[in-house]
Amino acid sequence: MAVIPPMGDTVDRPARAVRRIFGMWVLMLALVSALGIRALMAPGEPGSPSAQPIPLPPAIGTCVTLDDTSADLSVVACAEPHSGEVVMTWLAGRTPIAKSPNTPPMTFSLTRSLTAGSSDGICRGWVQDYTGWTGYLLHHHADLWIPPQPLVAGTLVAAPADQGLPDRHWTACVAQIAVPMYRGSVRDVARTYESHRPDAVSVCVATDEAKVIFPQCTQAHTVELLGTVALTQPMMLKDDIAVDHTRAEIDELCLELAQRLTGVIDPSYGGQLEVVTESVWQQSPAFHAPSLPGWVVPDCLIRVIGPGELVGSVVGLGDAELPLRS
Repeated sequence: MAVIPPMGDTVDRPARAVRRIFGMWVLMLALVSALGIRALMAPGEPGSPSAQPIPLPPAIGTCVTLDDTSADLSVVACAEPHSGEVVMTWLAGRTPIAKSPNTPPMTFSLTRSLTAGSSDGICRGWVQDYTGWTGYLLHHHADLWIPPQPLVAGTLVAAPADQGLPDRHWTACVAQIAVPMYRGSVRDVARTYESHRPDAVSVCVATDEAKVIFPQCTQAHTVELLGTVALTQPMMLKDDIAVDHTRAEIDELCLELAQRLTGVIDPSYGGQLEVVTESVWQQSPAFHAPSLPGWVVPDCLIRVIGPGELVGSVVGLGDAELPLRS
């Protein structure tokens, strides 16, 4: 005999199935919500690490301080004391390369021992380009004078430990000068007088027996180099120098340069100094008739009259007291 189900069974089975499916969806939504809230409340829990971008190097022209090992680099304003300037950079993963593989050292004639920095072969050409050393002895422009060339060197530095990985970080060439700390910038100082030239790169001259030496301008000296004639042809040591001006014109232009750089009409400061146009190498007592006339490039000098010595630069001195001691 067939069993006849109760009347309500045929109606309630679809409803129960729908309720079961709905309940499963509610349970899944509750689980997803719980996991999301937990992730928001505990974002620091261990999980799969995400790649962090490697910091970019500082911009060219940035002023920095370095420790004795050049390992700790900090960015500062150029108006504040700093130990160097960024002249070239390479992103993480890039190999630093020299600007020119055969760039000669920046010795020229004004040699002075560096107390900071080193002459890094990779950085040498980048420093020359940044300061304006390139083409120093052959400038084609209207101004007769080119600025004294600063004593500069380049140091290759790596990013601080917190700005990269041991095997992946940016690198940079940093220009440094002969003092540990200075204010201003050496950018374009060999190219133009309009740069914010630091006092530390002014070129002062003294004599030690028969030798010309180049002390810091805060040390005792008798001569300051204001400029060198911009030649209109390459300098050859065996030849005379060709200058497109007469001696009288050079003397007059040197006086104008001294007035411009000191900021006063009378750069002799009442007859205590004299403005002369001679080669800086003629300041040595033993220097009379050079065997190589090509070395005698006319320079614009300001020199102490008498037995006194200067202990500061006259560039930008204006109406302040002359740093002259007896």
